[in-house]
Amino acid sequence: MLGISAYLQDLDVEYLKKAAEIGARFVFTSLHIPEENLEDSEEKLDLLLKTCQENDLLLVPDISPVTFEKLGIKNRDMTGLKKTGINALRLDFGFDDYHELVTLQKDFQLFLNASIVDETF
Repeated sequence: MLGISAYLQDLDVEYLKKAAEIGARFVFTSLHIPEENLEDSEEKLDLLLKTCQENDLLLVPDISPVTFEKLGIKNRDMTGLKKTGINALRLDFGFDDYHELVTLQKDFQLFLNASIVDETF
């Protein structure tokens, strides 16, 4: 499984295309870290999603409750997040309810951040 990281603040479409050409299948990004300015996120996120789709890359954004604030999605609305075109999620802090994960699997391909997994989980 080969993947790369790409961030909205320095999005490089050619980098994504080259990565796909050499066999990358996943693109990790973060939609919650403080360093990532999402002020013009809608346009850049649309470009990132479109480029990933055109190059058979699965975008896997790291999310937390902060993501919804940054993207202007109210009440942690997963339907609103799905409407952006995101089909996979890497769940970071704030997603530790097992039942919620089961529900999310119906709409998203899920990846877990190892930092949120403990023995109980």
